[in-house]
Amino acid sequence: APAPAPAHAPAPAHAPAHTPTENAAPAAPSPTPSKASSSSRAGSSTGEVAEEFLTPMRQSSHLDQHTARIRNTCAFIQDCGIRLKLPQLTIATAITFFHRFYKLHSFEAYDRTITALVCLFLAGKVEESPKKLRDVVLCGYNCRYRKQLSENSKEYKEWREKVLLQERVVLQTIGFDLNIEHPYQHIINYVKAMRGNRKLAQIAWNFVNDSLRTTLMLRYNSTTIACTALFLAAKFLRIDLPTNWERIMRISYKDLDDTVAEILDLYESSPRISEMKQQSQALARKAQEESRGAGATHNGSHPPPGAPAKSPPTPA
Repeated sequence: APAPAPAHAPAPAHAPAHTPTENAAPAAPSPTPSKASSSSRAGSSTGEVAEEFLTPMRQSSHLDQHTARIRNTCAFIQDCGIRLKLPQLTIATAITFFHRFYKLHSFEAYDRTITALVCLFLAGKVEESPKKLRDVVLCGYNCRYRKQLSENSKEYKEWREKVLLQERVVLQTIGFDLNIEHPYQHIINYVKAMRGNRKLAQIAWNFVNDSLRTTLMLRYNSTTIACTALFLAAKFLRIDLPTNWERIMRISYKDLDDTVAEILDLYESSPRISEMKQQSQALARKAQEESRGAGATHNGSHPPPGAPAKSPPTPA
């Protein structure tokens, strides 16, 4: 099992290292993590947005064993992916494969280090950024044990064979369904529709990266996760969203409240985290009250407050 590196509090930061100027036109953020998170090691207490909050990710000692294993292994996949110079999209696909596999299997039945390497190897082929199996195995071993592995060693041959054998099991488990829709493009589309700037898109992008350590992608569609990330980014930057933002992004207030709580639970408690949770809960309560009041008189021509719209806008 991937061993976590020593926890450390992140250094204060006010914006991602590669965030452009606030007046720049919205565009797709770099597909690689920020410098702060790129230097993080598997199991590190920092995440994409943790430095922005001046608070670390929650330590494994504060989590139940199953959740700690999931988050540590996701960090392991992220770390290996960075070392292999894989695009963030490929890393996200690998982590999604990992979550889908362990939704149906136990950690006791299948070694999660080998499974993680299988998911990276498979994601590279799916997202057209393939890496040689040799490179994946050597990198994974180095990330796991912090030492080099010789290609001529017996252990290398054993790891290589395990990855090849388990690749079949992973493919069968996920039903050979290799098509994954990630939230990243939705973020860009929504930011353009709202005439937001690239900084908003970048912070939302980073929230999505951190959310990969949860199982949200198994329970919510990519548009819902994108909307939640944008809501959190706006609250983090203390900027107002358009008055009709929930209709533009087609998300119910209940889903927003649930997903916000789960993402913010990744971080250690702080006044800023508590403030954002309270804002989400207040919005959900207000929407419930408005829905009850509008329910009796609603004529069906418009959806009640907080209800998803029938179709998303087409961004310019």
